[in-house]
Amino acid sequence: MCVLFQTMRRLVAGLMIVAAVLFSCFYPKVVYGNGLTEAFLMSEVKRSVSWEDPLKMNLYEMFLDRNQIANPQYDTSTDSPFESNYRKLLTGTSQWSSFRTLNRSLYKTGYYLIPGISNTNLGSGTTSRMVPQGLCVAGQFVLISAYNFARPQKYSCIYVLNKKTHEYLTTIVLNIKSHVGALTYGGNDGNIYIADSNHFDPETMGSEEVKVAIDNAKYRVWKLPVSEVVKAVKTKTDSVSVKLTDYLGVAVRPSFLCSYKGTLFVGDINNREGGSGRSFMQGYCMETGAINVQRVDLDSSTQGVAITEYKGKLYLLSSRSFGRNYPSILTIRRLYHNKIIGWVPSFFTVREIALPNMSEDVDVHGDHVLINFESASKKYQKRNVTQRQMDRVINASLGSLIEGYPLMIPLKDNHLPEEYGTYGMSEGETSLPMADHFMYAVALPKKPFRLADGSDER
Repeated sequence: MCVLFQTMRRLVAGLMIVAAVLFSCFYPKVVYGNGLTEAFLMSEVKRSVSWEDPLKMNLYEMFLDRNQIANPQYDTSTDSPFESNYRKLLTGTSQWSSFRTLNRSLYKTGYYLIPGISNTNLGSGTTSRMVPQGLCVAGQFVLISAYNFARPQKYSCIYVLNKKTHEYLTTIVLNIKSHVGALTYGGNDGNIYIADSNHFDPETMGSEEVKVAIDNAKYRVWKLPVSEVVKAVKTKTDSVSVKLTDYLGVAVRPSFLCSYKGTLFVGDINNREGGSGRSFMQGYCMETGAINVQRVDLDSSTQGVAITEYKGKLYLLSSRSFGRNYPSILTIRRLYHNKIIGWVPSFFTVREIALPNMSEDVDVHGDHVLINFESASKKYQKRNVTQRQMDRVINASLGSLIEGYPLMIPLKDNHLPEEYGTYGMSEGETSLPMADHFMYAVALPKKPFRLADGSDER
């Protein structure tokens, strides 16, 4: 009897949702003008429909997306629903205590809020189901890619932020429906490379303008000129559609990307083609598209990589994720390169630093190491699996991560810059002597760390 009653409740709730959707199609102003539909969903649907959803219809989420698609006037959100988590990361208390090594290296207010977590404007409509993925610094911009996890899937996009002011500028809507799991900036060639994990056939999907340099190309890495990003920003609109036409044909399924001196490294998180569970990457000449690095073996579960130089030595940084319930790891290794041995990461790690759960791409710009996370997406919020959601790109010091010292701020005339105050130093201590005959101090910005709720607590 109880089972029959529950089945009837679900059937009635389903019929009510269908009726509400049809009503919203014909009378959108009535539905969205007074908020009755949202109140109805919260009070009736969530109470009536089992969250187990045995039919896998996900009616509640389907209705919410229909609600938003009908309202294209809503701009891409820039809120921070998990700002309290960042405060916990800084203080290193409770379940965040394992991240104290990372904490010592963070530019505390140097983070970039990830746009679109609550809402993303895709031009033709909006959606709340975007998942942040790739990350790169390109000139004056910081770019974050995201894919849509709705069914049917909508177009992927790239959020554009100002590198200096950290402000959100616009959303570039791409003409592909892909995971877009990685971004990297080519530098001198002026292109941003976008990973596309969808299979393609060069014979049927190629064009005369696009040359596939290798015979066994199964995947594409798209090229987006930085000039297109500049044009999109100059429109001063919230959403701009850009059509990708040029790409590089690759044999490796692109889970992550990085570039170094004219070589585009394309990596697979678990070597699906070769049957091995270990991550690896292959190098392609950006100019010709030909393979110039056969294989570089990496640590398992690699989500993003960056190759950079520090004090004349070459380093490989790997962002590694182990699922929703476990901390991620930033692994730093020396990287050796010459014509005889090719590209070989050191067997020994320079440093392994615990990161919050579900880290994604990583990029290095100067002394800044930027790390992206996907845990704040509503794809994972509703499952209530992880309690360490990060709604921002964190910004750490490369030198501090490699050397193992707390973040050092150069002193001016033996004093900290006005915008900084001392942190973690004993009374009367004003500087720490370091190498290269410079004076440094461990510092935090003096300006209060203001949270979303208006408080100043760190």
